Amino acid sequence: MAEVKNIFDIAGRSMAAQMIRLNTVASNLANAGVVTGDEKSAYRAMKPVFETKFADALKRTGVSTVDVADIKTVLREPEQVYMPSHPEADENGNVFRAAVDENEEMVEMLEASRQYQNNVEVVSTLRSLMMRTISTQAIGMLPAQPAVSLPSVREHLLDDDTMQDALRVSSFAIRKVAQRAEEL
Repeated sequence: MAEVKNIFDIAGRSMAAQMIRLNTVASNLANAGVVTGDEKSAYRAMKPVFETKFADALKRTGVSTVDVADIKTVLREPEQVYMPSHPEADENGNVFRAAVDENEEMVEMLEASRQYQNNVEVVSTLRSLMMRTISTQAIGMLPAQPAVSLPSVREHLLDDDTMQDALRVSSFAIRKVAQRAEEL
């Protein structure tokens, strides 16, 4: 994995981790209520496993971020339901409902979307501050030596289209999960 370089890298990795978390929640909610005739093949909820990634100079800077290390299946057993008329019912008339707690998934979705939004806000605020610093430098209000070189600032700034795309994807995922929740 590449090293942690700057605040944009930290926020970007965190946003990617939260997007994976939102995707697992969406998958879990989409499969909630699905039944099968076999306990082993019943759907079980998935959860991402996060891992802290530290910058090489941790002792000096204390900088770290997060990555998704793995996606694990929850060990919760599927619910056995008596439905003798169901086409997938076993010889005893039972089907097995997916092992997904919709309430837990909704809480997970809200927390992940808030974390994602917080990171978008960090990037937006930092971008705004950097642009203000650049424009103030340009009109001669600051000393001639910037703390960060202008080319490196420009290469790390997110353009408006990228930010809007990130917000659109996040909003779309949240709307879909909310629609699914209303259906339940």
